[in-house]
Amino acid sequence: MSHNLTDILASEQIEASAPCRIDMGGTLDISTFYYPLRRLRPCTFNIALNMRTRVRLFPYHKGMIKVSSKGFESAEYSLDQARFDHPLGLMFAVAAYFGAEGVHIDIESSSPRAVRWEAHLSRRSH
Repeated sequence: MSHNLTDILASEQIEASAPCRIDMGGTLDISTFYYPLRRLRPCTFNIALNMRTRVRLFPYHKGMIKVSSKGFESAEYSLDQARFDHPLGLMFAVAAYFGAEGVHIDIESSSPRAVRWEAHLSRRSH
């Protein structure tokens, strides 16, 4: 797959975006989390916001995966040494699963940072 992906990224940019969401209740709308707890009848509430998260893929060094996301230090690993325990480990796991080497995954979210959001909520409660 990586050879095809590298060829595609050399000639065109791949980009996807989705609305940011607020999730209360532990993401129990995902069956993997819900089923073990279903006897407790858990619920979840989430809403999509008018803010987007965008992911762009760029060509990168052969054999390497780089992940960048605002608010995190960028990291890069070889495909076979990708760290899944890294703060961006889920992205490395996805890239490793699909054999996507030679790619830079750039994540940009318009959602507010947690500290700013907590400060905003604190001001509103006074």
